[in-house]
Amino acid sequence: MEKRINVQKRADQKIGEFFNTYSTRQYRAVDNVPSYSDFFVEAFSVLEPNTRYRHNWHVDYLCDDICQKETDRIARGDPKDNDYVINMMFRSLKSYIFTIAWNAWAWAKYPYISFATGSYAKDLAQEHSSKTRRLIKSEWYQSNFGESYEILRSQDTKTYFANDMGGERKAISVGGQFTGSGSNILIIDDGVKPPQENQVSIKEGDLITANNWWDKTAYSRVNNPEVDLRVMLQQRVATNDLSGHILTGDNKDEYEHVCIPGELTKDLKPDYLKKFYMPDKNTGTKLFFRDRFSSKELKKYENSLQGNYAGQVNQSPTSEKGGKWSEMMFIKIKRSQIPTHFSIVLNTWDLATSKKEIDSASAFVRGGVSSNSLYITDTDYRWVEYPEIIRWISDMNGTHYVENKSSGLNAVPDLQEKMVDANLYENKNKDKEAHTKEATYKASRMNIYIAEDIWDKLLFDDKQGICHYPRSPKDDVNDAFCIHINTAASFMVLDIDIQSTGGMRMSELEGANSMQDSGMNDMGSYSVSDTFDVPY
Repeated sequence: MEKRINVQKRADQKIGEFFNTYSTRQYRAVDNVPSYSDFFVEAFSVLEPNTRYRHNWHVDYLCDDICQKETDRIARGDPKDNDYVINMMFRSLKSYIFTIAWNAWAWAKYPYISFATGSYAKDLAQEHSSKTRRLIKSEWYQSNFGESYEILRSQDTKTYFANDMGGERKAISVGGQFTGSGSNILIIDDGVKPPQENQVSIKEGDLITANNWWDKTAYSRVNNPEVDLRVMLQQRVATNDLSGHILTGDNKDEYEHVCIPGELTKDLKPDYLKKFYMPDKNTGTKLFFRDRFSSKELKKYENSLQGNYAGQVNQSPTSEKGGKWSEMMFIKIKRSQIPTHFSIVLNTWDLATSKKEIDSASAFVRGGVSSNSLYITDTDYRWVEYPEIIRWISDMNGTHYVENKSSGLNAVPDLQEKMVDANLYENKNKDKEAHTKEATYKASRMNIYIAEDIWDKLLFDDKQGICHYPRSPKDDVNDAFCIHINTAASFMVLDIDIQSTGGMRMSELEGANSMQDSGMNDMGSYSVSDTFDVPY
């Protein structure tokens, strides 16, 4: 069995040594600078003298295996292996390690290295920069490392300061200008503001602004792309947040993904870090930072984060159990196993007329009812104008239900003129949350089969997957799927129907199925005279 190191005892020992020898301890700059992890413990105590420092394994890993290793490599001019996307929860020292103290430690060894650090807000970027300046100007730092360089008085502000050896520090805000020279180390620390109180999801405009700014402005602001380093830090807030944008983008192979969830999950990267996760003393759940974030504390966060716990704590934009929808509610089925005859074929639509991806898309879900089970056979979403929407729907057989909002109100009569079986779907709830709640309630009482070749697209698509709702960038497919479930339920007998009709038994249920298959249903707007052959 591996030896377990008491990291808190080690940290307390380090802090005790620091305060006991504060007046006499000296490091000879450049030649005898301590490891970054040792430096960090003492630097934190200088910056936060009234806060008890709690050491954890991740400090050593991030400080020495990433920051120190990469700094030494840049100083040698060696080509890099990769840039970094690093996801970890709030209050876990990530900003102190990467955005505040790293610059000060690196300049003690290599004062000519330039840093640029950015955050979602100008004030936050300035706060990080000011703490770095305060650390550099502290008595402790100056007595130990002050001989390496001097801050230039003419270039010493909240957003920019430089030293007499060529090193620079810029503080920038996401979406803002990034002028002047580049950097050797570029750090983006929370490119999008995490959800605040009573906020379930991030505005898509904020996500798009951050992603576009990264692509068009920040990405190129390193001096030597083959050597200099990009580091993106973030607690996950959406499937297409800056982390997701980078990790699914054209340059995704350029990045090492370090993901440190609060609880041990399959999302941990690199995998070997799991040996450091320690079981909670009461629940047994393996935790990233047990002494600071016990299961009891994490439960409080889960109750207060209003659905964002999976992203902000466990670094997955959606829970393994889904947001409102769970994959456990559905059955994956091979397409060859789907019935070839249905009592009714349904195409349900959420329409929007725009070709701009920043706007809502038009989305549909296609399926059929057979033997009181629902089979989902297709789904898609597109950004198209009205004439193309009409052609799209007209080319698809079956019965169409279109939500009764602006585009749908126009589309249904136009489709009916073309002899398309189109109907308005009335969303009595209006509110998306209530609409989804109704659909999930009904779905939990249905047998729903989903073709395996559309399983991932319907449930887990980065932009529209229903299991990401309400934290998905778009909810058009979710709306179309809710329409589908609520409409299909009208052609089926559910547990809730049995309860409300005095207790229908299986024999009666089978009779109801045969009635539906023969064309009888309770929807006066549509009658099925025969079964449909379905070309899915």
